[in-house]
Amino acid sequence: MGVLLFSCSTDSDGDEPMEEIPVNARPVIEDQSFEVLETIGGFIEIGQIEAVDPEGGALKYFIESDYPLAVNLNTGVLSTVAKNVFDY
Repeated sequence: MGVLLFSCSTDSDGDEPMEEIPVNARPVIEDQSFEVLETIGGFIEIGQIEAVDPEGGALKYFIESDYPLAVNLNTGVLSTVAKNVFDY
């Protein structure tokens, strides 16, 4: 007859809290707005998107838009990519 046993334990006596395992939580981004003239030119900086990674990691930025806008992948700076982007 064979017996196979498995067990897990920690080195603590049970009084210390266990270390939390990092979780890949979503970046935190608040609603933001930028005022832009209708006649803004091309390749003009509009503003910087502000976001924070809860774990303190570096963020990469990406934008999907019906307007010709671009965002810097590393800095979050939002800019136009064509003249007269907006038609109010």
